[in-house]
Amino acid sequence: MSHMDVLPFEWAMVLAVLGTSVLALVYAALLARQILAYDKGTEAMQAIWRDIKAGANAYLTTQLKTIAIMIVALTVLMFLSVFVVRPTPEAQEMFGENARTIVAFARAGAFLMGSSFSAIVGYIGMNMAVEGNVRVAAASRVSYREALKIAYPPTAPAPSRACSRMASGCSAALSSSLSSVRPRPMCCSVSASAAR
Repeated sequence: MSHMDVLPFEWAMVLAVLGTSVLALVYAALLARQILAYDKGTEAMQAIWRDIKAGANAYLTTQLKTIAIMIVALTVLMFLSVFVVRPTPEAQEMFGENARTIVAFARAGAFLMGSSFSAIVGYIGMNMAVEGNVRVAAASRVSYREALKIAYPPTAPAPSRACSRMASGCSAALSSSLSSVRPRPMCCSVSASAAR
């Protein structure tokens, strides 16, 4: 098996991505906490807010039920893709006879993880937007400046969480590959698979 020599720079980059993703999650949590601390306004405003929140969550539930069918189907296809795009020689050398099964589960798991993170970010983003909107409306009774101060951050936690989770997943996948086998460039992998 061809173990690789991991350069300190490569490990530093993996750790930098992981650290950045953790910082982004902390930043998103602090912004969410800051937004949720603001006043939600009058009882009439809160009644409308509750209805909007219920509608938003009903929309998300309907969307998730529809997309869940596609996610399951695509996860199965990712699992079966191992029979079309076979594991690399390095993976076969590393995992032996179980290479195809391990790679199949890894592909399906990576897709499922990405899909789950996307769904979570959509849910958090929608709810933070709804939470932010009622607080902006309440602050606009005081001044436009107060309203604008609240209006920017509500959307910030969702992209921060999305990017940080994506970065966490990428750095985890990259660190596992760095610790075992030097990956070939994508163009070589694709052309080698096509040649077989």
